[in-house]
Amino acid sequence: MLSLDDLGIVQGTDKSSVCHGYLKHYERLFAPWQHDPITLVEIGVFDGASLRTWRQFFSRARIVGLDIDRDCLRHAAEGIEVVIGSQTDAAFLDEVARWTRPNIIIDDGSHQADDIMFTFEHMFRHLVPGGCYVIEDLSAHVGPNASYWRGKAECPPTDHFGRFFQEVATRQCPDIERIEAFPSAVAIWKSARTNLDAVEARVAQLLDSGDATAESFYRQALFLRDRGKIGQAEVAIARAIEMDSTRPWYHTAREDILARAQARTAAE
Repeated sequence: MLSLDDLGIVQGTDKSSVCHGYLKHYERLFAPWQHDPITLVEIGVFDGASLRTWRQFFSRARIVGLDIDRDCLRHAAEGIEVVIGSQTDAAFLDEVARWTRPNIIIDDGSHQADDIMFTFEHMFRHLVPGGCYVIEDLSAHVGPNASYWRGKAECPPTDHFGRFFQEVATRQCPDIERIEAFPSAVAIWKSARTNLDAVEARVAQLLDSGDATAESFYRQALFLRDRGKIGQAEVAIARAIEMDSTRPWYHTAREDILARAQARTAAE
């Protein structure tokens, strides 16, 4: 059997090792879904080569391509849908995301910084929990031609998504499970947890009852902090310290929670 990269070479997509070399990474990332009934949405159709590659690799997937060029409709085929619209149109993006419920989104569209970040803000929230959002061709945003691709963005996407690494490392992005970078691209994985609201409600009940250990209160405080429930997080960490004031990481967490509370008050 041909590898995903081999399939891409046959189809002539620039994602293969002949050009950008993304497919070797995608085969590793997407192999668990190869025979599952998932939905893959790719922004940017061009000559349809990557859509055909995906269709051959994923045996049961629904492949959806988005593009502004109506001529791309000719690349629709069995198992491949092509939808015409702009990645700068919020209503269009939200509508497509709602009816496709994508497991994988690949942004290979305009490559302009403002479009990349705008699309991510609208599409990532619709990604199925546990899904993967990929942004390609980030190398365009470094070097002498970077200003050409900036658009109206205040910073290049390399800076914008680079901050995500720090936020994920410091537990400030509960919706993001992990980020993987490879040459000229980044893959952002959505948290696989699907019942966070129910967990939050149960934690609130335990907080009211006071029926928990110091360590439990500490970890509940971290959970509530990451969910943006700063007031409840303050209560939880205070109870942890009241029960056991000898653990320095409790005090570190309290300082962080109080700093966030002050920052939120100042912003309001």
